Amino acid sequence: MKKIGLYGGTFNPVHCGHLNLAFELMEKGGLDEVWWVPTYRSPLRMDDILAEPRLRYKMVELAVEEIPQFKVLDTEINMLQPAYTIDTVKEILEKHRDKQFYLLLADETIHSLMEWKDPLELVKLVPLLIGRRAGGKLPHFPEEIEAAIKKGMLETSMLDISATKVRERIRKRLYTAHLIPTKVLDFIYVNQLYFTV
Repeated sequence: MKKIGLYGGTFNPVHCGHLNLAFELMEKGGLDEVWWVPTYRSPLRMDDILAEPRLRYKMVELAVEEIPQFKVLDTEINMLQPAYTIDTVKEILEKHRDKQFYLLLADETIHSLMEWKDPLELVKLVPLLIGRRAGGKLPHFPEEIEAAIKKGMLETSMLDISATKVRERIRKRLYTAHLIPTKVLDFIYVNQLYFTV
């Protein structure tokens, strides 16, 4: 049975930190593949200014197109509305009963986990794999969720890159090729993304 990691996010834009986390969790978690799931919009971040969903999807495609273990799903993009992780996971599990899925997360994402839709059901449906910086502290969780988090925690060399930082550098016309794949950066320039606030 193939072991697949599901990696969701706005990817606004996708950057080298995302890629590094996906690689480390795939390798340390013993996964066969990572399926990236760009979201149409996060229900917890409705005020965020995002690039158009299909453009963000295309940027992820460009970032991973030469990596055979990575693929991109348009499951949430096609919903045309804010998507809840648990609904996406249920849909994927229903379609792919012959695979074992894991949910890939960065440790900073964990802090908002209790605000997600049905977090207890989510951790029962799919094991977590969480990239954690050494020494990072986590909040208190209900017992079953805390157990799932501890079981899935992996120490990773998280790159200190944020999409906010990337967008700010692009807006200021600063060099950004050390933070973002070249094909993605070319796409951003061609489509004039992130040059205005």
